Amino acid sequence: MLIVGGITALQNSTIVTGLPFAFVMVLLMFGLYKDSQRHSLPAQLSGRHNDPDGARTIALTWRQRLRRGMSFPDQEMASAFLPEVALPALTEVGEELRKHGIEDEVHDGEDGSGLPYVELVADLSEEAPFQYRIVPRETPLPVFGDLSLRKSDVCVQSCSMMEQQKMAIFTEVSLILAAVFWGLNYATTKYAAEFLPPLLIVALRFTTGGILMYCLLRIVKPDDRLKLGDLLPVVGLGCLGVAIGQTAFTFGVSMTSAANTGLIFATAPIWGLLLGLMLGLERPAWRGVAGVGLSIFGVFVVFFEGLGTKGTSLAGDLFVLLAAMAFGSYTVLSMPVLARHSPLTVATYSLLFGGLILLLLSSHYLTGLEWESVGAGAWAAVAFSAIFATAFSFSAWQTGVSRIGANRVLVYQYLITATGVASGIVFFGESLGVEKIVGGVIILLGVYLARRSG
Repeated sequence: MLIVGGITALQNSTIVTGLPFAFVMVLLMFGLYKDSQRHSLPAQLSGRHNDPDGARTIALTWRQRLRRGMSFPDQEMASAFLPEVALPALTEVGEELRKHGIEDEVHDGEDGSGLPYVELVADLSEEAPFQYRIVPRETPLPVFGDLSLRKSDVCVQSCSMMEQQKMAIFTEVSLILAAVFWGLNYATTKYAAEFLPPLLIVALRFTTGGILMYCLLRIVKPDDRLKLGDLLPVVGLGCLGVAIGQTAFTFGVSMTSAANTGLIFATAPIWGLLLGLMLGLERPAWRGVAGVGLSIFGVFVVFFEGLGTKGTSLAGDLFVLLAAMAFGSYTVLSMPVLARHSPLTVATYSLLFGGLILLLLSSHYLTGLEWESVGAGAWAAVAFSAIFATAFSFSAWQTGVSRIGANRVLVYQYLITATGVASGIVFFGESLGVEKIVGGVIILLGVYLARRSG
């Protein structure tokens, strides 16, 4: 180019090459302008807004914006904001929704960590009700310079972080203990069933455990009470989870090995996933389908290994499988009630109602039982099952769900299975065959894939 036309030719070619990019830049500028007009970004940043007729007005002065940016509400101010501002606002929204034929409910309460909240729940005829919850959250104060950060602020932030760390450690330890207690309960219940009728064991366990959980609920959440409309669903959950599920579990573990019980009962999330698919609450994914198939195949492997093996029976395995199905269904069917109450509240009332129903059904055992033939070991097993495997474990599990989420809590169910299998080996001398090990690995792999699909 320099040889043919010199500097002038090179300059002209550069201009010609860059001309199309000039049009591209103009189009980019026009697009940016249109986008800023659509989102009203400059108006939001400057405190201005558009009236319905298009006139621009000043919403906030610079003094007001500065005051808002430099004000940091404390916990008392945030707590007062909920009943004074948030609750009336959501109530007004709820009234407007009802005018359009949408059923809704506005209520307040406390979450699992003790923080107050205000919540709007609306039935939009979808898979799950729409929830809008306002909860105060503690955040560090912004630092606009070294002099603006006071020593008291540093102390409050550091103390708050230490309290959160302690609470997180306490929650994790409680979940580990709950998983261990539930795993040990397999062997404990099997031992108690040698001296007491299985139905009476379930009744005593959940009646006592339910009463203890109710006392704890009244201390932790005194304002969270069941409404009349939720009474029948919670009684139904108690019948499903306790009267059917736990009764089948107790009969099953008394007839088969603790190892089989731990492996088969680990499939509970699979049956919950299947019920969710049938009810349209879950969308099928390849991981979920593969997980369900693997878990069912693993159950058949465990069943096959148990045929003819000492200490196991097909009937006992089927009872445990029925218990797993009931527990998985209980988890799915409790979701509508959990939208209005805390997990601890739902678990407490459902376990208490289920225990009282079974206590009535097993009352004839109380008069016909030879009490002198029941040793201290059997009563100790029932007490362990009621206090540690029911009251403590269910309370710790449901509190963990509300604090760290259901997905992280479900990781500890693998510890339940491992502890249950180990308890059968240690206390009853059970052995693990190759088929049982393979079946257990397939079941746990299937559960893992099914959970990953969610």
